[in-house]
Amino acid sequence: MKQLDLPPDQSIRDKVAVLERALFLPNRRRKATWRYWGGVRSADGSEHPYATGWHYPKDRATIIPEDYPLPEEIPSLEGDFLYLGHYPAGFGHFLLESTARLWHLRMQDKAFTGALMLKPRKLDEKIVERQLQEFAELCGLELPPLIWPDGPVRLSRLTVPQQGSGALDLMLGAPEYRDMIVGRFAADVPAQGAKKIYISRSGLDSAHGSLIEEDKLERLLVAEGFEIYHPQDHSFRDQIGQYKAADVIVGVDGSAFHAVSLVSWFSEKTVAIIKRRPAIEAEWQARQLSQYGAARVGVVACDETAWSPAGVRRAALSMFGTLSFAAAGRALHDLGAIAHPEAWQDTPEAEREAQIRAIGAQLGCDMCEVRTSGTSLDHLPPRQKPDEIRLIGVAERMALSEAR
Repeated sequence: MKQLDLPPDQSIRDKVAVLERALFLPNRRRKATWRYWGGVRSADGSEHPYATGWHYPKDRATIIPEDYPLPEEIPSLEGDFLYLGHYPAGFGHFLLESTARLWHLRMQDKAFTGALMLKPRKLDEKIVERQLQEFAELCGLELPPLIWPDGPVRLSRLTVPQQGSGALDLMLGAPEYRDMIVGRFAADVPAQGAKKIYISRSGLDSAHGSLIEEDKLERLLVAEGFEIYHPQDHSFRDQIGQYKAADVIVGVDGSAFHAVSLVSWFSEKTVAIIKRRPAIEAEWQARQLSQYGAARVGVVACDETAWSPAGVRRAALSMFGTLSFAAAGRALHDLGAIAHPEAWQDTPEAEREAQIRAIGAQLGCDMCEVRTSGTSLDHLPPRQKPDEIRLIGVAERMALSEAR
């Protein structure tokens, strides 16, 4: 299976394998990573395609190495077990991937003996259990007890549902996954909080990229009656209560919008996603919100270039985007999110460049202009001059690459 195809209008109800004498192989990678060395093998030693985990449609999360070490005697467990896939690092990927096989619990009333999944080896299993249990309860589901074998174990009977959600194209979810959410998720959580909120990233680690001048964006939105909301300062249930209560939600693209989508069906909502980098994620997040019931969704484009520190292997997670505030104000007004776009004015170029240099000084790196998240800057030294933070445009960066 080279990729996961998950058309949002095609049922996966029947994409469930019940394996006799299946072999569960815990993750063997010591460090937290996007890849897991482990998974499920059928009794004949083959890897069943439904058991493969995916981050993106063509990006596998789980790989079973050919030399995965097996003991001479593999212990067996008797009972009916459920395979729940993988637990990735990052809140957004947890919402999209760790929950992606729970849909099967709504399809039948079997009481499973236990459930198994892959996790980073050093991650405390109680963290996984707590998050997954809370999500299942919010869906009105009873989660089987999670078990964590230290090594390979053979299971008398293992049910393997296909993954029903994921990142990018997979955000739209299979019908059975969406049915687990829409009209049901967090039914007992009261809608409580401000009617207009801005989901802020200003309190997060700036080394991982953001939108330059987010403070200016916040000031403009406060003037429009928005409350600045920092989701990391609130419990997940409280976040959901706030998102249920809000009629207008604006924010910089990020994992918070995956949580918003879970209750976007609850009331008629206007949602605006402001792009913080020239990448495709914001567009997929907008489609996800629409798919789950948001009434009005818009994407406010950032500039076509962003800035990333010299020396990084891949620009994706360290891109600092810039925004035309005049264009953003018009777009938010057209969407019905703000009333006074005339107050939104662009920052003078010299002032913006000074802000980019200040970010570079904080990171200890020159700042490079980039246009795609896959751009590599590891051929450049972090600093070309010890007493100056340089701004390296696209043309100069490409010339330096060719001269290398």
